[in-house]
Amino acid sequence: MADNKKVTTATEKTAKGTAAKTVATVKAEAKKADKVNEEIADSEKKEEAKSEEVKKAAKETVAKVTTPKKKATTKTAAAKKTEEKSVEKEASAKVSTKCKIAKVYVQYDSNEASQEDLLKRILEKWVAETGKKESAVKTFEVYIKPEDNAAYYVINGQGSSINLF
Repeated sequence: MADNKKVTTATEKTAKGTAAKTVATVKAEAKKADKVNEEIADSEKKEEAKSEEVKKAAKETVAKVTTPKKKATTKTAAAKKTEEKSVEKEASAKVSTKCKIAKVYVQYDSNEASQEDLLKRILEKWVAETGKKESAVKTFEVYIKPEDNAAYYVINGQGSSINLF
């Protein structure tokens, strides 16, 4: 029986030692977890503070920008409308066959037609058909189809075509 007591005592000592080591390990891990939790809490607080600063700055910026921009936008929109109207008036009053920006030529099957010639012929036909002056033109669209030997056009919503070459 003495041997059993010695074995039991040795086993108990080993168990106590293992338990003590496990407790120490658990305590160390708990301390590490506490430090990590504290770091997370600190970073969350910092992020919240930054977020609040950003929100305040955004509100201030919106407040500063909103009031003046509304007035400026209104003026800008009115100026744009006036400018668009004057450009439209100039364009409709001066629908001309002369192009100062570029010259366009359509070549197909050893034939050639210039933009200037096409626009001139289209306007002449439109004036002859409608009896209106060139200055009455508000919209002017041309669709060229060389394979049909035709230039289709729409002036003020009325469409027709001419021979391309």
